[in-house]
Order: sequence, then C-alpha cells, then structure tokens
Amino acid sequence: MLDIKLRRASDQRLVTVNLAALAMEVRGEFRYPGDPGSPEHKQSAGVKENGGPALTVVCKDLGDAMGCLEFASRNDLLVVMHNSQDGEQAWRGPDRGMVVDLSHLDG
Repeated sequence: MLDIKLRRASDQRLVTVNLAALAMEVRGEFRYPGDPGSPEHKQSAGVKENGGPALTVVCKDLGDAMGCLEFASRNDLLVVMHNSQDGEQAWRGPDRGMVVDLSHLDG
C-alpha cells in the first residue's frame, strides 16, 4: 500500500501520494483506517462522522517526526501532530489527511 489518497493543505483536494520515500526515511509504524491502534479505533461514534485521517505515522524518534513534516510540506499535505496528552478532539481531523503521532517519543 504505497499509493494513498491524502488531502492537500492548499485546496483541500484529494491527491494520490506515493509513500515510498517516507517509508524509507522513517523508522516508525504506518497505520491505516481499520488497523488496530489507528485513530478510528480511538474515536467515539460522533467523531467517526468526518472520516478521520487516511494515514497515521507513529514516530519512534524526533527524526521520524521531522521526516513526516518535511514529506507533508513537499507534498502540500494536510497534517496534524498528536501526542498522548491529546484527547478525542485531536482525532477529529484531518479528514483524509496525515497524523504524526508523537506519543512514543521520550520527553
């Protein structure tokens, strides 16, 4: 699953993005809707209505987070940073965007 449709930040349109470069750069785990631990499993019934993110990258280190942000910037992707302190509100967006999960980073 290297090609995925993600929402572009500039005009909110869905675009097909190849994740190969990101997969080679980060050591973290990629999660997709329906995977255990993906945001849709953390959402309440009311939150699921917006569709939620199409991709979550669980970062292992700061380099992963930086790589995700650079990838999102290069591809003009809608991205949200999430950590373990965030509640359900964090999972309400981005609809068909990318979540960078920082919850596994050491302080």
